[in-house]
Amino acid sequence: MTEGFEHRYGVPARCFFNADALHLSDLASISLYRVVNEALTNVARHAQANEVTIGLSRDEFYCYLRIRDDGVGFQRDGMRQPTRSACSA
Repeated sequence: MTEGFEHRYGVPARCFFNADALHLSDLASISLYRVVNEALTNVARHAQANEVTIGLSRDEFYCYLRIRDDGVGFQRDGMRQPTRSACSA
């Protein structure tokens, strides 16, 4: 995925993980793939980044995915506030 991203957008994408140490279910693998795919799509569309780093690690209980870029980011003040639904108390 990262090779295709680099080729398509000219933005280097580096991965750091030990695949031998990861034993993931099919659902976990697909979910992680989709998260990374969406993150790279957002980087390409919005970030104006020069580099992306993807790290995948685990401990005894959890798997950790970190995706970072050096792009422009976004203004926190411009974020929408959650709306209350009619069922909220």
